[in-house]
Amino acid sequence: MLPLAALAMLRRQELEGFVEGLFGKEEALDFPERAHRGLGALGEMWALFEGAVARDETKPGTVRDMEKTLRLLRQMTKDAEHEIHAILLSCKRARRQMLASLTAQKPTLH
Repeated sequence: MLPLAALAMLRRQELEGFVEGLFGKEEALDFPERAHRGLGALGEMWALFEGAVARDETKPGTVRDMEKTLRLLRQMTKDAEHEIHAILLSCKRARRQMLASLTAQKPTLH
């Protein structure tokens, strides 16, 4: 496997692991809007990383093609990290708000 394909596969596996860890054993979860959009973006990036892995290795690319692909993989990695961060912050914020509303509803016992 070409080093670029190995990098793309690693990134795809990282995204897959993040999403599997986020959902746990659940089939579906109710996410805040920002997290939902971020998951959609990660799904698109996952497909692009998968496409880089599936490249036809019988047709070697030029050095210029490989450099361009590497730049794109690096940019997608940064974009994926940004989306993961935004998803986590969105979920954390929603959880904090949910917990705050639960404690506010509890009566004070004397």
